Amino acid sequence: MRFDPEFNADDLFGDLEKWRKQSGFKEPRYAKLIGDEVVECSLLEWAKMFEGRQRVIKQETVGDRYWISTVFLGLNHGWRDARGVWFETMIFDNCTRDEEHEFREHIYCERYSTMEEARRGHLVAVDHAQKLLAGTAD
Repeated sequence: MRFDPEFNADDLFGDLEKWRKQSGFKEPRYAKLIGDEVVECSLLEWAKMFEGRQRVIKQETVGDRYWISTVFLGLNHGWRDARGVWFETMIFDNCTRDEEHEFREHIYCERYSTMEEARRGHLVAVDHAQKLLAGTAD
């Protein structure tokens, strides 16, 4: 795309949304949480959600090695999934931590459609990390 001085930055994703609708994707692309419910919203509302910690469901450390984080993505990662995929749990290994770049390698990732699934998935991830620490993981 070439520079266009008449370009409307407010419609930056307009073509993408137009394509999405024409291609038959039915699920909303952006969402926010109201209580535990995923509610469709505009791109601007979605961006404002990132101003605080509103998207963190739960984060905790297991031992001194593993950090588990479950978050609301707010961006549908399952365009073809009828329910949408809105939440993610990851386990990060602190032994791979790069302080300069604040990077940790992730060793586990699961995604979910509902808050209930995300909360249960977080517990499963914590259990998995505890088994890794104990050396009893499969």
